[in-house]
Amino acid sequence: MTEEQEKALKKLENGIYNKYIDLAVDEMDKKCKFRNEIVHAPAEGSFELCQSNLKAACVDIVKDIKILLDRRGKLIGKNRPTRGKIAGITAFRLSRRHIVHIHPNCVNCKDDYCKKNRITLNNKLAICCAFHFIKKKYSFIDTEITNEIIYTMINRHMNQETLGIVFDTIKHYG
Repeated sequence: MTEEQEKALKKLENGIYNKYIDLAVDEMDKKCKFRNEIVHAPAEGSFELCQSNLKAACVDIVKDIKILLDRRGKLIGKNRPTRGKIAGITAFRLSRRHIVHIHPNCVNCKDDYCKKNRITLNNKLAICCAFHFIKKKYSFIDTEITNEIIYTMINRHMNQETLGIVFDTIKHYG
């Protein structure tokens, strides 16, 4: 790996780290509808981020890309891996780490929106980060598609390669 490639991968690692934090901060800003009625969630938000797990996920992403480049270098040629392939690696690695930790006061929330999001928030943020690479926004993708991706990531076997195909398909047809 050249020095230029190493620098590019370090920039990518830092970019993913910062993008995830930005997305999480945006999500934290969404107010809990029960916050004013009862002391349901702390003022600072209903979840926290484990930055060491986020950093570890970003390191894993770079390792996966290095392996991809090494393994497929001659097949890829002068072209880089597709944006969808990088998005797939990103979503997979971010979703496999326990980055989001829900505040204890929010764990037993009965609100349907909160119940759904406490289970899927880490995966949603992982997908949002991945969508960044294919220049799509989570909110512009059909809910049935994003729900299916999250369900599959949580309940079925899916790897970086498969997710890469999914993101390439969304990039071109979504």
